[in-house]
Amino acid sequence: MLNKILITISLLFMLITLNAENPKTPDLEKNKELLGKLYQTQYETFIGNKDAKVVIFDFSDYNCSDCKEIAPALEELVKNHNDLKIVFVDYPILRSPAMYAAQACIAALNQGKYLQLHNAFMTREGRLASEDEINAIAEKAKVDLSKAKTDDSIKAYLFKNLELGHKLGITNVPTLFIGNTSEPHNTTVIVEPKPEELNPLVNKYLKQ
Repeated sequence: MLNKILITISLLFMLITLNAENPKTPDLEKNKELLGKLYQTQYETFIGNKDAKVVIFDFSDYNCSDCKEIAPALEELVKNHNDLKIVFVDYPILRSPAMYAAQACIAALNQGKYLQLHNAFMTREGRLASEDEINAIAEKAKVDLSKAKTDDSIKAYLFKNLELGHKLGITNVPTLFIGNTSEPHNTTVIVEPKPEELNPLVNKYLKQ
């Protein structure tokens, strides 16, 4: 089972990487059903109000400089808006060791320490250099990574993220989906957003 998941993840990674050469904004009209699936998924990797009116799905990679640039703005949004939730969707499509960093964070999720490790990776300047560096950061956060590569549930979790993102047409990170939790069809998607774009959009949805 594990080998099958690994092969499938590798194939998805190759497809997404090839498509990244011609980046485009996902077609929401074409993907209404998939948007519903995104909104219905019970992610535990979030900050803000669990029952918020407005949600931002942040498809990101721990070796993405733009993802790290937008991270403080997302945190600020949650601090300033009580009716907002930001869901972090681990989407490791950049070069190694991005996949291992995502595996580490899902291992941390299983230990109740996801946000701690997520923040440690996002605040690290530049790219994560190696698996050894990831291990060192995780050890400092007291996260056990002994099963990060071998746990079937971690592989399956990331496979679902990659599969959904691929079907939605996400080839670049960060890609944000913003909308009302009760109206998936009324979603805005932004590829590689600028921090100043976010607050006006959130306010628009909060007023609807």
